[in-house]
Amino acid sequence: MIDHDEQLKDPRWESFKWRMRNKVNSTCQVCNRKRRNLQIHHKLYIEDKNLWDYPNRFLKVMCCDCHEDWHLKHKYLTVKESELHKHMVTCPYCARERELKGYIYCKYCDGTGKIYKRDFTDY
Repeated sequence: MIDHDEQLKDPRWESFKWRMRNKVNSTCQVCNRKRRNLQIHHKLYIEDKNLWDYPNRFLKVMCCDCHEDWHLKHKYLTVKESELHKHMVTCPYCARERELKGYIYCKYCDGTGKIYKRDFTDY
């Protein structure tokens, strides 16, 4: 596996970031503002997995301000892929998707219980 710092320079990561940003129309998924300098937030890190190989449900597009704010309030979480299920819960609003513990909104209902079409399927 490639070192984390080297992954950040890898063309596959650059391409992945570009696709993620375009998927959300260059809008921060936290503050909903259109931004130029968007970052891809990993809700957790999976051991021995490249940054661009994550399912989209473990990612969020954030502006620099929201991303920095999130990391000031939360610790990084690194898990083994075989133990991923221990960090998942069912959305209390729509009971549809198993989401990461500590995240309020699931990718389907955004915490409303109403299912939206805005699906972030894997590339």
